[in-house]
Amino acid sequence: MSTLSVIIPTFNNANCFRSKIYDINKSFKNLTQELEIIIVDDGSDAYNKNEIKNIATENNFHFIYLDRNMGKGAAIQKGVEFSKGEFIIFCDSDFPFLSEDIESIFNSITTNNYDLVIGDRRKSFSATKSNFGKSRIFLSKTYNFLSHLILQIGDYDNQCGLKAFKKHIAKKLFKNLVTKRYSFDAEIVYRSKFCAYKIHLIPIKLQKNGKSSLKIFKDGFKMCFDLINIRLKSLTKMENN
Repeated sequence: MSTLSVIIPTFNNANCFRSKIYDINKSFKNLTQELEIIIVDDGSDAYNKNEIKNIATENNFHFIYLDRNMGKGAAIQKGVEFSKGEFIIFCDSDFPFLSEDIESIFNSITTNNYDLVIGDRRKSFSATKSNFGKSRIFLSKTYNFLSHLILQIGDYDNQCGLKAFKKHIAKKLFKNLVTKRYSFDAEIVYRSKFCAYKIHLIPIKLQKNGKSSLKIFKDGFKMCFDLINIRLKSLTKMENN
């Protein structure tokens, strides 16, 4: 039976996270008995830290706390370092995913010869635009275009918060990241393409969730700068592992 590590980064969202616990348990605990769920708190305030820690204890999840907010990529990186599973999935803590899509991602990484499986939200965006802010959809499409232009990584939904890896692949890809905030996803795909890893896309549907914490102008410019930084530095840092 395949062993699975699930990594869920969180930051100041204890109430939303608690509301998703039933869905998280339902989606993952039916996949395999050899399961660990790792919650990585990216420097939340005292209230949210304690609440998330309590949720983890109640559900037999591992809990890791970062002393300061370092970014989603840094939180997942810490979870990857801690993980023991043969396969690794990371997902967003607001968990807008359907259980059948989680199962599809899991089956694809465990039964096929793929190294990385990426959820693809683009059909969901097109079919249910009313569920998602126009600025969010615009930023996602623009960022994917710029990722392709600058990094030459092809047509992927880089920012999708649902990805699966073979363990040894994740351990290599997440070592010495250049960027540890929103652009880390593009860096992971960039490194994967350089290493000629087998990447597979799985179309997924999204449920409506809370408002994104992404600030379209401030974060958008920073993400573009990060893409250039990735192009200049990421492969050298990976090869120096």
